[in-house]
Amino acid sequence: MATLSSLVDRVRLELGDLGKSFVTQFMADGTTNRFQLHYAPIEAPSLQVLANGVDISNASSIEESTGVLVTDTVPADGVVLLVSGNYYRYFTTAEVEYFVTAALEQHAARKTDSLGRKITVDTLPTIEEYPVALYASTLALYTLATDASFDINVFAPDGV
Repeated sequence: MATLSSLVDRVRLELGDLGKSFVTQFMADGTTNRFQLHYAPIEAPSLQVLANGVDISNASSIEESTGVLVTDTVPADGVVLLVSGNYYRYFTTAEVEYFVTAALEQHAARKTDSLGRKITVDTLPTIEEYPVALYASTLALYTLATDASFDINVFAPDGV
């Protein structure tokens, strides 16, 4: 049977939105506790933050969609922050989970299992996993297309 995690992985595979690792370094200036990473969206559970070699991951948080690292305290001037983790090209895990959940709700709206219960992720038949993942991918692509439509200076040939 399917799990939400397996469907998210399948949608990411369809979109080519596979995780990549990164390592980046900052030199604290003693005035801010916010650091803009060069990567986004970030997978928060994978994030590791070291301050002069000491793990401060539990004393920091990440804004997943923007890639802004926030430490609980302002690091002293000259402290070297080493940040590592995984990032994606398009979507946070929460966003892909939303697409999967929406696709499943629409795909299985009137379907029931052999006992007459409403189909959920846990009871989704194996043969139904690909159509749900494909529909979730379509929802994600519509989101990307809508986002691109707001970009300035987008040029395309007529009729596209």
